[in-house]
Amino acid sequence: MVLFITLILPVGTTSSLPATYLELIAAGRKPVLYRVTIAFDVTAWLTLGGFLIADYQPLWNHH
Repeated sequence: MVLFITLILPVGTTSSLPATYLELIAAGRKPVLYRVTIAFDVTAWLTLGGFLIADYQPLWNHH
C-alpha cells in the first residue's frame, strides 16, 4: 500500500479525469511500476493468509 501511494498515485494526479479513474491512468502511464506494486500487494495478502492459516492450524488439529 505504501508503494502504491508513493509511486503510483502521484503519476495520475495530473489528469483532468475524476478520481475514479486514477488507478487506471497511473497503470497506463507507468505499467511496469504498477505491475511491480500490484505484485508486492498480492504477495503481502498471500503472506498474511499464510500466516493466519499457520497461526490457527494447531486449533484445527486439537483433539
